[in-house]
Amino acid sequence: APRGMPQIEVTFDIDANGILHVGAKDKASGKEQSIRITSSSGLDKSEIDKMKNAAKEHAAEDKQKKESVEVRNQADSLVFQTKKQIEELKEKVPADVKSRLESEMKKVEDAMATNNTEQIKSATESLSKVWNEVASQLYSQTGPQGQPAPDQQAENKAADEKGNVQDASYEVVDDDKK
Repeated sequence: APRGMPQIEVTFDIDANGILHVGAKDKASGKEQSIRITSSSGLDKSEIDKMKNAAKEHAAEDKQKKESVEVRNQADSLVFQTKKQIEELKEKVPADVKSRLESEMKKVEDAMATNNTEQIKSATESLSKVWNEVASQLYSQTGPQGQPAPDQQAENKAADEKGNVQDASYEVVDDDKK
């Protein structure tokens, strides 16, 4: 599972009497919960309608909470990945760029402390933009497969030293056919 996602093992068991046993175990903490569901007379129509109405009333609130959690997770993940990349590329990242990234990461962490979804979004977008600029600069300095990019001046100098190059067409003559 991706970082931050809990790994939960859920088991379902139906015995001969039609009783359902459901168990859930968090693999990380080892906490376990279980429930036994027996057949009952069921819910009447009014109870079902009441539950549906309650769900509709809280749908917007639930959607807002879901969005807030997703934004926080995205921000946390971006900060983690950025720190990891800085650590891996520390000798290639100039000090001023590193301090700029750290400043943006601090803004994201501060926004997360406020629990303001819009602030978190804004700070995350800002960090993402800065990281994308830095990454494109770093990757433009290296060519394919990690090779240094060719120096443009050296390329131009080599072309000048070769002189005039002309394309010519030719025909291969096979001596055996004569």
